[in-house]
Amino acid sequence: MSIQLETKAISIAVFCTAILLIFSHFILILSTYTFGYNTEPVFDAINLDSEQNISTFFSSVILLLSTILLYIISYSSYQEKSKSSKYWLVLAFIFSFLTVDESTKIHEQVVKIYWYFFGQGLDNRLDNYVWIAVYGVIFLAISFLYWRFVTSLPRKICILIFLSAGLYVFGAAGMEFFGALYVDQSWFRGDIASFNTDYAVYDAKYFTISGIEESLEMLGIATFIYALLSYIDIRWQGLYISLGGTPSVGGS
Repeated sequence: MSIQLETKAISIAVFCTAILLIFSHFILILSTYTFGYNTEPVFDAINLDSEQNISTFFSSVILLLSTILLYIISYSSYQEKSKSSKYWLVLAFIFSFLTVDESTKIHEQVVKIYWYFFGQGLDNRLDNYVWIAVYGVIFLAISFLYWRFVTSLPRKICILIFLSAGLYVFGAAGMEFFGALYVDQSWFRGDIASFNTDYAVYDAKYFTISGIEESLEMLGIATFIYALLSYIDIRWQGLYISLGGTPSVGGS
């Protein structure tokens, strides 16, 4: 016996949680910087730009959910001897990395490789853009390799995947770029005299930019989850959990 997981219910839960966290972030910015309320304890817990808080946990969870769905699709496609299984598997590997990166900030370590080859300046503004450039090139390479595969998917799924990728990349790279321009100094280096991590430096404008960045990432992943669940519905008539707790497609 198995229970079908409803695409609509899961998607609504993910989107509603994301919107609640996004709304809370901007309300706290307004309360703190416009009305002068001391919201620091709550802001630390909700702040979309912070690490190891509720928002980061949620982002990691939805990335993990995306990864699990990709593995399920890959395995189910492999069982049907479909050539598409390898594409889904590589995506699963990529999202496994993104899940770990979300909580550990591996991308911020890319700058250390840059320092190794080009050295460290006391105030090298290029530090802020190194990982954006590296990840940008990787994204373009993946887009080129996956273009034919994605466009071969059902039209609804194709559109949703393009939309989710656009939201996520514009948030992760585009808004990160604007945030770096606003700060206009290396935030990888804590020994610069003019730099500190106090909230006085990170003002309302900075938290607005970073909030938009993280919001777009969340909504991009939420859209991707909806795309994957919809694909499972179209191809296998749904995702099921057996009484033993093993997920499967098509009620098998």
